[in-house]
Amino acid sequence: MRNLLFASFIFISCFTSQARVVVISDFDDTVKQANSMGSFFPLAYHFLRKKPYLQMRDLFKEMKKYYDAQGEQVEFNYVSAAPDILFAQQKWVEKHGFPVGNTFLRSLGSEDTYTFKYNQIVSILRPYLDEPGLKVIFFGDNSSHDQDVYADATRDYKLNAEIYVRDVATTATDFEGFPSEGRDGVMYFFSEKELESFSSLSFMSEVLKSNIDSEYRDESLVPKYTTKTMIKRVRRALGCKFFQFSCRKDAKTRGKALIKDYYSRF
Repeated sequence: MRNLLFASFIFISCFTSQARVVVISDFDDTVKQANSMGSFFPLAYHFLRKKPYLQMRDLFKEMKKYYDAQGEQVEFNYVSAAPDILFAQQKWVEKHGFPVGNTFLRSLGSEDTYTFKYNQIVSILRPYLDEPGLKVIFFGDNSSHDQDVYADATRDYKLNAEIYVRDVATTATDFEGFPSEGRDGVMYFFSEKELESFSSLSFMSEVLKSNIDSEYRDESLVPKYTTKTMIKRVRRALGCKFFQFSCRKDAKTRGKALIKDYYSRF
């Protein structure tokens, strides 16, 4: 009888214990438009550009609602390697209506971007690593090291993880003459339109999808500075020199045409 009661307790505990979902997101060019691929003074974009990706905010809100409804414990963490003296990150999250969570920025003069992010992510996850139901959801962009940090942490700690990376570098999306390249196990998206096709995000509401579709039809879903990144990429491919105005003009025309083509895909 004692063994039967103990077995019953274990059985019930397995079904009443909550699974944990930890969401870890970058700031710049992931949830905040920043143009971190630009050639402007590298710290200025973090300080000056503070416009949110509103569709990402709504996705995060729906994600929290979805997992809350499943009875799972979900927490959000926002991690950026930008210096903490330049950005009131907690106030920004609250002001723009993102799910409230822990925010982490790098101290000025501390370790490099990869090391900071990797160590910070491990620090966030360490208390939960022994939980059998742990699920980790990463969001980032490929302007720096996000995909490598997330993929390496997933491999090193054998995480049950989903990795979503915004292709602000224009290198992880197929364009004519520019085949895609990226890290295995990473789900890249050039805009939020592609998020609709990911089965792991099937909880997205029709309202959110409609808002995304509207911006896609208006060709306003991809920031204009990403077009500039594409033009620079074409310039490099063509070998345009600074005073080769004809070459630079051709690169500009082709770069814009490639972005235009993206808006005819879906």
